[in-house]
Amino acid sequence: MWDRVDRRRFPRAEYPCLITMRKHTPSPFSMLTHTENISVGGVRVIVGKRIEVMIDVDLEIDLMDTLPNVTSDGTVSWVKEILPAQKGRSPSYEIGIQFITLKDEYRRRIQSIVEHLSSKSG
Repeated sequence: MWDRVDRRRFPRAEYPCLITMRKHTPSPFSMLTHTENISVGGVRVIVGKRIEVMIDVDLEIDLMDTLPNVTSDGTVSWVKEILPAQKGRSPSYEIGIQFITLKDEYRRRIQSIVEHLSSKSG
C-alpha cells in the first residue's frame, strides 16, 4: 500500500525531451521516444516494445536547449506494461532507466532543469 511518501533517491521533473536508446548485443535495437520524467539518476520513458530489465543501453537525450545532447550508458531498472495489446494496436510500456556513466556537466544541466521546474511548481 502506498503511504504517499516519495522514497525516490533523486527529485524528478516532468520534462518531455527526445531520447534515443540503443542496445548493441545480443538483440540490437534503436528507438526514439520521449521522456516522461527525468532526474540526475535516470529517466522514465514510454516505449512500444517490451525491453528486459537489467539490460544495458546507450542513451542520447536532447534536452531541447542549445547545448549538445546528453549521453550516458544506462541500465533498465524496471518495466511496466501500461497499455495491453489490442486488435490492431501494439502494447505500450513504461520503463525506468538508471544513468550509469553520466558526466558531471550533464548531471549539472539536468539538476538545473529539475530545480527550475520544482521552483515553478512549488
